[in-house]
Amino acid sequence: MAVDFPRWLAVPVASAAFLGAALVSAPGAAADVVQWPDEAGDGGVAQADVTAYSLGVFADFTGGSVRLAAYDATAVTRLVISVSLDVDADGSADYVIWKYARPGPVEVIRESDAETVCTNGFAAYDPAASTVSVYAPSSCVGSPASARAQVYVGGYALATGAADFAPDADSFSPAVRVSPASPLQPPAATPAPTPAPPAPPAPTPTPTPTPTTSPVPPVAPEPGTAARTAPRARASVSYSRGVATVCVVARSGSAPLRAERVQLLTKPPRAAAWRAGPAYTLNRVGRACVTQPAVRVWQYRWRVLGSPAVTPVTTGTVRVEPRPVRER
Repeated sequence: MAVDFPRWLAVPVASAAFLGAALVSAPGAAADVVQWPDEAGDGGVAQADVTAYSLGVFADFTGGSVRLAAYDATAVTRLVISVSLDVDADGSADYVIWKYARPGPVEVIRESDAETVCTNGFAAYDPAASTVSVYAPSSCVGSPASARAQVYVGGYALATGAADFAPDADSFSPAVRVSPASPLQPPAATPAPTPAPPAPPAPTPTPTPTPTTSPVPPVAPEPGTAARTAPRARASVSYSRGVATVCVVARSGSAPLRAERVQLLTKPPRAAAWRAGPAYTLNRVGRACVTQPAVRVWQYRWRVLGSPAVTPVTTGTVRVEPRPVRER
């Protein structure tokens, strides 16, 4: 549903009516999380469409939240959600808190060198308020005195082109000053089960003399066994509404290379070394893709991992550059 007040209007969170009870300060405390409306209907699909977003900067945790036009408990786990933070007021991101579209930790990436500085962030889900929150320890983002934010929701696992930025792909929110303790805290850890006492050791068997044997000659390959092939792989990048899709297509001769594992390699322009990213499986046409918001210059390669069927091979480099979200 569209929000019928100006996009620049910031509203301190004072109740659960807007972004959910998880974001409400304790009774009597100042309203420390600040929220803004975002244009509805520009996310491709409702499950990835941001209708409001917020930023909280606290002494213990810092992060942001998005309210979605439609909340689906399964779909939200397949969304990429990031909060880019400008902590020095220079108009560019210094840290990015990432929730990926797969199981795993919420990470904090330092933008200057693409290093992962923390993996102990957390995501919180509020179906009643249609919100997802992504926070990390404030020490992971430089313990800022204030910060501005840009949030991103990527829903390519739901539909092609499903993505939304707030306030937009080129801007940050107004600055929010640090407050004491965050009203949003990590979920309580589940206690580990008490381990069973160890079983008594088994009796030592009486050693049996080993008969002398002749060395086993190497086994020759069976007739008709295929040798490992050297595949050909090519990387590409395309853009849609401010989001970059980085793909690899691999072939063995004229046939698609199916079901083999490929790994994404990433590097900012100033870095000397490539960083190994997640591994993916090539689909039936020999293709794998990832999506990233096109808000910074970044370089990508793909590596086909070795297997009994193929030898390893690495693609050439493709470069992602900032692209604005085009109006429809």
